[in-house]
Amino acid sequence: MIETDLIEEMVRHVQEEADPNYVRTFRTPIKNPVDAVNSTIIKIVTDRKDNVLFASRSPIPYPKAGIDFEYCKSVGIYAYPRDILLKYARLTKGELEKAEDHDFMRMLENEIKIKAYKRDTSTISVDTPKDLIRIKNIMEDKNGTNIKRK
Repeated sequence: MIETDLIEEMVRHVQEEADPNYVRTFRTPIKNPVDAVNSTIIKIVTDRKDNVLFASRSPIPYPKAGIDFEYCKSVGIYAYPRDILLKYARLTKGELEKAEDHDFMRMLENEIKIKAYKRDTSTISVDTPKDLIRIKNIMEDKNGTNIKRK
């Protein structure tokens, strides 16, 4: 369910910022508060230049001073420079990746930089059987075929 313009935008980022030292992805604001605590959704925290500081299945940062914070989630499109992909393939899971069960942590633990451009998108992840049912329903509605079947 990735919007095609996201792919085109990623290609532009790679072409315009020819820095081979970054993995690139997108992040999008979480609109549904329930998604902030959903452990299947990877939340991303970045610095002011879109560099990923941390990624977690938990809501990060923790809203100790209040809940007026815009959480962002990962969007499932990535651009890997060839050298980083070859390096990544040789790395083993670290403690953070084992805890979070997400490959971002392997990269961050090994000083591989990730840039996560902010983009408002309605892309939907399919991480669970429940997500798959939701996507099937959306696709059937879009095609006008959402008819109950026996």
